[in-house]
Amino acid sequence: MPPVLSLSEQNAGSSSGWALPDWTQVLKPHFLESAIPVWSTGRLCLREPRNACPEAVEWEQHWRRLEHGITGRAFSFYRQQIRSRCVARTLARLLPNAGIFVECGCGTSETSCRVRPKPDQTFLAVDFAWRPLRQALQQPCITGGVQADIRDLPFQDSSLDGIWNLGVMEHFEASEQRLILGEFHRVLKPGAPLILWWPPQLAPDRALLTLLGWSFPDEPGRIARAAGRHVMLDAGFHSVSVTRPPSDCFTELVVYGTSNPS
Repeated sequence: MPPVLSLSEQNAGSSSGWALPDWTQVLKPHFLESAIPVWSTGRLCLREPRNACPEAVEWEQHWRRLEHGITGRAFSFYRQQIRSRCVARTLARLLPNAGIFVECGCGTSETSCRVRPKPDQTFLAVDFAWRPLRQALQQPCITGGVQADIRDLPFQDSSLDGIWNLGVMEHFEASEQRLILGEFHRVLKPGAPLILWWPPQLAPDRALLTLLGWSFPDEPGRIARAAGRHVMLDAGFHSVSVTRPPSDCFTELVVYGTSNPS
């Protein structure tokens, strides 16, 4: 593994032989100055220097439990063999042909395992839990990672060409959802797409797993289709649509919108 160097040392250049990837230019300067660089599978991941928030610790434990057990393996199979097909088709259809795109709240990014970036597309992974983020860097389409809270993203204003996530928004109360959508709108370029796989209030997977005794993390933010549309419009997004594709076994709503065009 390459030596752990400060970002200033890497950016300075010649003595270490390292240079920051081009995608780091979309990050806020103060984050770049303080972030801890870690190389995993030959890709750069930037870690937050501050202590993890309690929620991140809880999610670390959640992902650790999933790594050991039949339920975790079943979830992994479902993400890679079923959900990933819907994700790949949707991103290929809705994302621009070039730019920087971020999975905000990526987990392990297993649902992105079938995504094939076009030559001018760069895909990044963001999560505040380090354990799944490190696994996300193993996905072929992921170029780099950033450990960060999606309620306070380290990206510059109007710097990203698209954002997506799956099964993230339901874990937040309505007030936090508005904060998150506000952050997404801030960092997206004018007219850039936001694609959210957002679980509805009634879903077959949750009903089945509840019967089997599976304990879910808190999910106060599941929504109905009409509510998904309203929350996006209230956050300033345009061209909003909410669908429930059968290719995802009807488990999630696909909520789409574009940031306010300039």
